[in-house]
Amino acid sequence: MRTWFYYSLLVYICVASCSGKTKDKDTVFLSSGADPVEQVISGNIENTFIDSVTVFIALTDGQGSVELSKKADQTLYIEFENDGYDRLFAEIVIYDPPGNIRFDQIIMPDGTTDGPFSQTLQYDLPASGIYRLSMHENMMAGERWSGTFTVNITLSHLIGKE
Repeated sequence: MRTWFYYSLLVYICVASCSGKTKDKDTVFLSSGADPVEQVISGNIENTFIDSVTVFIALTDGQGSVELSKKADQTLYIEFENDGYDRLFAEIVIYDPPGNIRFDQIIMPDGTTDGPFSQTLQYDLPASGIYRLSMHENMMAGERWSGTFTVNITLSHLIGKE
């Protein structure tokens, strides 16, 4: 009886883990200065469109950078932890301009949001915690876009607040 139970459990686990569902989200964790994540995001995943990818960047001294590849109509998120800084500066650097991509929203640790923005973003950070930056095409300004770009993030203190 026990053998039958364990055999049934093993079959159930195999079937559940091998289901053919498509992925709609993925998360990649990076340290500052890590290798590009293009292959992790768009490679080795056959017949699957990931419509949303989150990349967590561990900032070093308030700075970090990541190179990303984006498919048309795909939303990318960058997460970073603010541990006491007051201001965010972020920029999207496109290799083959013009690239129709911008910062759509900033999502604060308490869940409130602000946006949309352009390809550069300066923002006062109200609290410490995990922030998310959403990036997508500006559908009012152009067509769907795919390509490779770099996101640079710099956190700083307001003058006189250090």
